[in-house]
Amino acid sequence: MREIKFRAWDIDQTIREVYAVDWFYGKVSMSHVSGYPHERNLADIVLMQYTGLKDRNGKEIYEGDIVRIHRYRNSKSEGNSVVEWYKEDACFAMIVDGWEVWHFMVRNLSDFEVIGNIYEKED
Repeated sequence: MREIKFRAWDIDQTIREVYAVDWFYGKVSMSHVSGYPHERNLADIVLMQYTGLKDRNGKEIYEGDIVRIHRYRNSKSEGNSVVEWYKEDACFAMIVDGWEVWHFMVRNLSDFEVIGNIYEKED
């Protein structure tokens, strides 16, 4: 069974670890620079769910991550793709050269590497 966890893009433009989500009251408890959890309204953040997978370096793959594909289906093609939730198929997926790659079909995670996310800009 996959571990259910989230991270959040906070209004102060920082990715934060999520400790708890109170769906009823619309509150999220997250990590803070001070080391103590702080609370935000769901409306003030973007939640990103963990896919249950780790990349070639052991880094957890979340919705919204930009993943570099080093090889795919024995092809020489490489490229970057964004991990997204596909409501129609109820799964996380990436689009690579027009192919949908579902997380449960990935056999060799050594071909995938998280290189960033869609919220934080590289300098």
